[in-house]
Amino acid sequence: MHPVPVCGVDISKDHFDAAIARPTPDSPITDSVRHMQTEAGRKRLALWLRRHAPDAVVVLEDTGVYSLRLERALIDAGFAVFRVNPTILRNSRPSVGRTKSDPLDARLLADAGRIILLTKPALLDRFRVIPGDAFDNLALWNAERHRVAQRIVEQKNVLEAVALNTASDAATLADEIRKDLESLARRARQLKGCIERAAIAADKRAYELLLSINGIGVLAGAALLESIRSIKRFASPDALKAFLGWYPSVRGSGKVECVAHLAKHGPSLVRSLLWMAAKSAARHDPTLRAYYLKLVSRFGAQRKGASVYAWTGVARRLVQIVWGVLHSGKTYDPAKCAPRLTRVEIVA
Repeated sequence: MHPVPVCGVDISKDHFDAAIARPTPDSPITDSVRHMQTEAGRKRLALWLRRHAPDAVVVLEDTGVYSLRLERALIDAGFAVFRVNPTILRNSRPSVGRTKSDPLDARLLADAGRIILLTKPALLDRFRVIPGDAFDNLALWNAERHRVAQRIVEQKNVLEAVALNTASDAATLADEIRKDLESLARRARQLKGCIERAAIAADKRAYELLLSINGIGVLAGAALLESIRSIKRFASPDALKAFLGWYPSVRGSGKVECVAHLAKHGPSLVRSLLWMAAKSAARHDPTLRAYYLKLVSRFGAQRKGASVYAWTGVARRLVQIVWGVLHSGKTYDPAKCAPRLTRVEIVA
């Protein structure tokens, strides 16, 4: 990717602010006026960009649904849009102390995008927004299933609390909560079917390849498909691990350098589902089971948290397998994944 102007856009529910950073670090940042979150406001931003930086790329934070219409409008206007993980942007842009405002955030986004574009263009390209109605539908159903799952957990916690209550109406409230849980469980089953249909519509072959991996089921496969979209964006398994946040953070000072914990900046839904997939694979896949036992023995079976370390290692290996099957176009073959340990295999 050649150095081009970067437009940073800070988005809120009602409006958005934009700023343009030129390719050279000493160039001033151009501010725009604030635009409202309306169709007219999105058109005005596209016109402003065409006038001030027609070759610019747009960088914005992942703010959920509030950015979707703006992303579509800018892509339709011919601009490349990158929805970058907030942690990566935070690590790339300079600190401004306690100052906080939307126009300033737009300037910081533009500056961070410029730094990433000049120093790590391949990293920025992984966050390119790829338009596609089928993938948008998949993201919609994944988010709704995740919301229902969170609601189920909340209601179960409430039910436990109500069971300990001595009020005379506690039993009545508990019955209502149980009925609500049954309704939520039915809804979750319906959404699982919607997710499966959406994943097949988005990329049937890639979805089938993901499901061929032991431990990865309908939900994990659909979440991975939504996040990855095209495996061509990732040149290696390590690139995919970095995108999903399954890589070790290194901390050092002077001659001391150690591996701390996982970076934990990937999509939260994918991370949680991969964790559950790793625990399942460690039990039911012979090759990954052997790998899991090797990791446990490396850390010591009696050591506190040894299983957690090992499951983390299996999850990292699953990401590597995901990249392999999608890149090769061949289904998962456990025989080709003989367990072996690298210098830094797992972190927690």
